Amino acid sequence: MSTTRSWSRTRSRHCALTFRGRSWFVEDLGSTNGTFLNGSQVDGTAALGYGDEIQVGEVRLRLERGRR
Repeated sequence: MSTTRSWSRTRSRHCALTFRGRSWFVEDLGSTNGTFLNGSQVDGTAALGYGDEIQVGEVRLRLERGRR
C-alpha cells in the first residue's frame, strides 16, 4: 500500500511507513525537525503498535486496526 498527501509545512519525504512480516514500522528519512512516535523522537526505525501516534511537523497520524 502506498499513499501520498501533501501538507504545506511538511517535507515531501519526511518519514517512511512500511509493513514487514506482521508489523508496521516508521523510519525517519533524515528530516530536519524529526519524526516523533508517541512524543519521543524516532532515531532510525521504530516498530509501531495499534494506537501509536506519529507526528511529522504539525501533522499527527494514529495507527488503528481496521475492520475485518
